[in-house]
Amino acid sequence: WRIPQTKNGDAQTITLSEDAMTILEARRLTTNQKLQIHTNGTIYDPKLSSMFAKFKEVEVAYSIDAIGKKNDYIRSGSDWSTVIENLNFYRDDFYKHANIKFTVRSTVTPLNVLYLDETHEYFSSKDFTIDFGNVVTDHPYNNVQYLPKNIKLETEKKLKKYQPILKNNRKWLQNLDHLLNFMHHIPANYKLLQNSFIQRNNRMDQIRKEKFSEIFPEMHQLLSHS
Repeated sequence: WRIPQTKNGDAQTITLSEDAMTILEARRLTTNQKLQIHTNGTIYDPKLSSMFAKFKEVEVAYSIDAIGKKNDYIRSGSDWSTVIENLNFYRDDFYKHANIKFTVRSTVTPLNVLYLDETHEYFSSKDFTIDFGNVVTDHPYNNVQYLPKNIKLETEKKLKKYQPILKNNRKWLQNLDHLLNFMHHIPANYKLLQNSFIQRNNRMDQIRKEKFSEIFPEMHQLLSHS
């Protein structure tokens, strides 16, 4: 069978995801298949756990990039209370099935890199497995390498201070080292584009009628001194 063209988005909002699983089940292929799927938690589907249970292995990554209002700012249109409510619904559903691995996953951008420690602490305290590994690089305003030097240094200082808490989490420590090394790299066009993050946020605030300075006061203060 051939997969039709589709647009990017949450897997749960693309009917292709469910269609593909239905086809695999009809052809009795699910028991030999490994499935990986991501969701941003804006939708809860109670049918998912029973569908996933038919596969050999399923890895579900629940995408959350920050806590509370920060997450709603980064993922415009989401509602934190709904995201957390759905997270707990899915945990209750998925933990009934040994073949389903359920994790919270953060994707690193300039908006959340300074707050990775508080994100880890929040979800770890609630017994969720949380990791990060993907670092956005599609545009300079989304790439931590283009942050002002003072923010890079403060981020490194803050995250290294958190390292002792991660002493038993080798994956986090490795990812953190990789992230810091990556962040400190200076792109060839850095001087030309180092203000792209600020310019982008100002433009989006005007469009969305939001205030970056109110949601990210620490980052805003650092930017004002960069």
